[in-house]
Amino acid sequence: MNNPVETMQRTLVTQDEAKDEFQQRFQRALLRCIAKRFSMEECFGLIWEETLQDIPLPEDAHREVYERMISWAKSIQELDPYRMPAGPDLDAVIHCHIIGHSPQQVPPCYSTDEREADKLRKIMEANYGVALMYGRTGIVEKAWFARYEIDPGNPTEVLAETYPLAICRLTLLRARKI
Repeated sequence: MNNPVETMQRTLVTQDEAKDEFQQRFQRALLRCIAKRFSMEECFGLIWEETLQDIPLPEDAHREVYERMISWAKSIQELDPYRMPAGPDLDAVIHCHIIGHSPQQVPPCYSTDEREADKLRKIMEANYGVALMYGRTGIVEKAWFARYEIDPGNPTEVLAETYPLAICRLTLLRARKI
């Protein structure tokens, strides 16, 4: 005979796992949709319903995850990619909100480590289908730039003190255009 406490604990673990999986899949799908130049408003509801079909959630979990994803979507649009400083906060925003990894994972040091910035650059190029250009500037305080160009003659560019920070700021800017 099953112990009701064990059954309830297994359900809670399963429900927590379902919420995490739902959130990660939803965020990845929404960012892919936006990378194809659809607006957040166009994608959100459709991606939500598609994800809900694949990963059904109980009503209470549904409300909780929906509110979390609304907050996530708003936070992406409220960040200032031109001024965000390097450090753990920026790394966490990129790791969780843009790449879609779990908040429980410690994020790599994207904004301070050149190797991690290179990995991030490759992820962004694969996700958005455009090459990110980067290099040194002649400006002492902002020695690096990073840029992408979707429409010919209309590049998007950021400046930063370091190469990793330039890649991170461009990543934020690109995600913000969602």
